[in-house]
Amino acid sequence: MRLTSTARKMLFAAILFICALSSKKILIYNEEMIVAGCFIGFIILSRKSLGNTFNRFISKNVEPTRTIVTKY
Repeated sequence: MRLTSTARKMLFAAILFICALSSKKILIYNEEMIVAGCFIGFIILSRKSLGNTFNRFISKNVEPTRTIVTKY
């Protein structure tokens, strides 16, 4: 997965922003923050690499799920 120039600049800006917040003691790292950051990173990366697979899976299972939900 190659990053475009814009994505690379945004990633660099995000890293600098996080570093600035943590150096000023605005952003405090605890267990929940680390888990939330990893989860968000996982969602973003999996959406980029498996986006078409997820779309096909969801579109195939929409109707069966809808019928189950409408029963209740």
